[in-house]
Amino acid sequence: MLEIIVLILVCRKNIANARSRGQGKGLVIFYTLALWFGAEIIGAFIGAFLGLSMLGVYFTAIVAAAIGGVVSNAVSKSGPVFEDKEIYSHGIQLAPVVRKVFIRFANEDFDANRNDWESPVKSEFNELLRGGNESIRIIEEFLLQCADGQGLDISEHWWEGSRCLIKILGRLPQREATKTLVRILSKDSALTEWFTYTQLEAVGELGDIGLAENVPALRRILNEPFQNSPTEEIELLINKINSRG
Repeated sequence: MLEIIVLILVCRKNIANARSRGQGKGLVIFYTLALWFGAEIIGAFIGAFLGLSMLGVYFTAIVAAAIGGVVSNAVSKSGPVFEDKEIYSHGIQLAPVVRKVFIRFANEDFDANRNDWESPVKSEFNELLRGGNESIRIIEEFLLQCADGQGLDISEHWWEGSRCLIKILGRLPQREATKTLVRILSKDSALTEWFTYTQLEAVGELGDIGLAENVPALRRILNEPFQNSPTEEIELLINKINSRG
């Protein structure tokens, strides 16, 4: 019982050390348990090989396990320490999170009208909310790559994943998020789904946020339309924002 309590404390300490260095929780738990129990088994074998009594074998096993715990602690402290904001500014955790959310919804129909649309990816959703502006940057990069046809081979319904990411943008810091949404509207693409799904979802989010400062940028899109530019929807969006005074 005491050994389990000590192991839990070691895991918690290692997770705290590792997270400040951008390491994932799952990896930390894995190598902590592997080093602890691996060393404990080796210690028991050594005690038995030396012909020690049962108590002696148990003692060598516990000592070896403690050594494994010390080693795991040293591993958790490897690498530079980042503050929370620096972890996100380095994109250590957020890029895989964005991709995971995209893939999750790219394999099924995304119902944006559901109040709990984010529930299948609740933990990832919360992670992106904590990422703030850095989440916005990574989502924008990911979506613009989609517009260029990159990385779409993971699903035939990639646009559903892109719609979900647009909805997440609408929950992030408004000023920066709307700038990204406007840039998405100004991005041309040969993919029909980029217009019919991704850009129209962006129009909807901009309408919900309704910042008047975005109107000049939206008008510039209308003045320089591209082939699949959602001009009609943008005009309606501008009128909607202006009607709010």
